[in-house]
This record gives sequence, C-alpha cells and structure tokens, in this order.
Amino acid sequence: WVLADLGTNGEFALVLADGRVLLASVPLGPALEGVGMRFGRLAEPGAACAFLLTPAGLAPVRLPGGPDVPGITGTGYLSLLARLRSLDVLDPDGRFVPGATPLARKVAAGLGAQAGEARLGLPGGLHLPARDVEELLKVKAAFDLALSRLLAEAGLAARDLAAVCLAGALGRHAAPADLEALGFLPPGLGGKVRAVGNTSLAGAALALADPAARAWVEALPGRCRLLDLAGDPGFSSAYLARMRFAYGEPS
Repeated sequence: WVLADLGTNGEFALVLADGRVLLASVPLGPALEGVGMRFGRLAEPGAACAFLLTPAGLAPVRLPGGPDVPGITGTGYLSLLARLRSLDVLDPDGRFVPGATPLARKVAAGLGAQAGEARLGLPGGLHLPARDVEELLKVKAAFDLALSRLLAEAGLAARDLAAVCLAGALGRHAAPADLEALGFLPPGLGGKVRAVGNTSLAGAALALADPAARAWVEALPGRCRLLDLAGDPGFSSAYLARMRFAYGEPS
C-alpha cells in the first residue's frame, strides 16, 4: 500500500508485503493550499470547496458557516478541473477548448482572455485563468511521477496495491474520483483511496503510549530505502512528459 501526504512537499511511502518501505519526496508547490492561485483560499466558511454540474452549468459548493467569499480551496480547484475535463472544455494538455455538447457549450461560453491570457468565467464573479491550470498540472505531474516511479522500482502494477492512504487535511477532503479523472492516480485506483487524516500526530501519540509501537518505529529505518527522484538525470524529462491530465507518460 502507499501512504501519500499532499502538501507543499509530497511525501510518499510504498509499504511492501515483506515489510520493506520505499520512500520518495517531490515538490508539489503551494497550489493545493490556495497559494499563488487567482482565487485561492484556505478552507474557510463561504469558500468554494467543490463544483457541481447542473443543467444551468457549473455551480460552486461552498463551505458552511459564513457568507459567500470570492475564493476556491485546493479541493475546489481539483473538483473544478475534473468537471471541466468531463465536459472536454479542458483538453488533456490543459488548454481551454469549445464544448461539443449543449452543456459543455454553456460552460465554455465563459471563455475569454485578459491581457493575452485565456480564462474561463465562473459563477459568483470568479474565473479560472490558464496560469492556474498550469499550476495544478505541475502538482499532478509531480504526484504522478513519484507514484509511478515507486511502483516501477518495486516491480508492481497499480492493481497490485491494496490501498492508497492520503494523509493530511487535503487528503481527507480531496475526492478520489477527481484525482483519478485528472491523472493523479491510474484508472481504477480511485476506489482504493482511504483518507487517514493527521498520521504524524496519530503515530506520535501511538508511539508514546504503546511500547510495541515505539519499538516498531525504532526498527523502521533499517527497512526503508529512499529513491532520489530529483537526482535522477531523467527527472526533468519524465516530469514534463506528465504535464497532462492523464496518468503516466504518453505512449
């Protein structure tokens, strides 16, 4: 199974059946925390945390507890891009395109440009600029690369995994179907995703309270091996090849 922490840095652990652990770390950047995005917000009352497709087009789902605010959380951006991909208003390379269905055309009617940059108008006075799509593509490419390299190093296919455990607050709220639709995960793996919350805090508490757990943790470094992905001469080319909304490198 895989443990993955989604944050500014992405930490990954592939736990093998014999107890060995393969580790990898990649920079994901702050986009999923709302930093650097045009309407990026932390999870606060009134911010858009997801988007639905309705007969009238896109509709934001907002966090309860306050008035609407002009902001989108990290999970909101993932949801938005997944909806746009499902309509083919966003192509696999992250470019805005006119829709082919009546609903897609309705959503694509918000396409325009400002200062030479393409952007898509959204409900509530929001819009999605092309640069924000690129920032999310960077996150996807790094996540995809780490997961696929760990599996390749272990000689495993995605179907061999028992689970993908997502740690942290964002991992708790990200929709597995959105991650699969955007290529963070290979097809079919979304159903094996489990949200496990703040594992570092829970693990520290367990190690303090349970001597057997502490002994297990103390022995763990001897079973771990780190893959230096950034030090691989082919890292840049493999990363750039994954700058698309599909899992893995294009065939």
